[in-house]
Amino acid sequence: HSKSFGAVADRHGITDSLGDYVLGKLFKTIKENRFVELGINTVEIVIPVSILLQNNEAEKFRLLAEKHGISPSLICFELDKNPLTKYEGRLVQNMKDMTEAGFRFILENYGNGYTNASSLIRMPLYAVTIDRRLTEAALTSRVADNLVKCTLEFLRDFGLKIKAEHIESVEANNYATYLGFNYLQGYYFSQPLSAGNLVKFLRGDF
Repeated sequence: HSKSFGAVADRHGITDSLGDYVLGKLFKTIKENRFVELGINTVEIVIPVSILLQNNEAEKFRLLAEKHGISPSLICFELDKNPLTKYEGRLVQNMKDMTEAGFRFILENYGNGYTNASSLIRMPLYAVTIDRRLTEAALTSRVADNLVKCTLEFLRDFGLKIKAEHIESVEANNYATYLGFNYLQGYYFSQPLSAGNLVKFLRGDF
């Protein structure tokens, strides 16, 4: 799991090398399994914030994608949990450079801790995920329901796509669909799959 790998790599100071390895494996998997031909237009991968504190990351990632014949526009990096504001300068500049190269970014758990409105102003984001505690509470709380609806309207004004995570029931799926989230993710649709089984799943053979 990329989140677990990232945490271990950060502790041992090998995040940059691990990031290259994980991305290389991802790009190879996308190409070999013909994800684009299966109708996949976005592949998300968690990226440790520490990678975005390095120099020339945009060019390195662009060349890695080019090596594997992958369009950068296919890749959406999900920022992991970190106090982003303390890294604003280098991190945001790398995000801007990578966005210009064609990559996209999604901010995790909007509405939780540091992932606040100021992040939307500074960072070149493609999408955000709504903190699952909000969407879960909204199923039974009118206050939470109103808060989610207001948050969605606010984020759409920024031109952002919005994802609901941890969809694990019919009720949660119906609620998120009714509100018009752009993306839904969770065990309601599938358990985690290997690349091979994912291809079978997308083809309806799994």
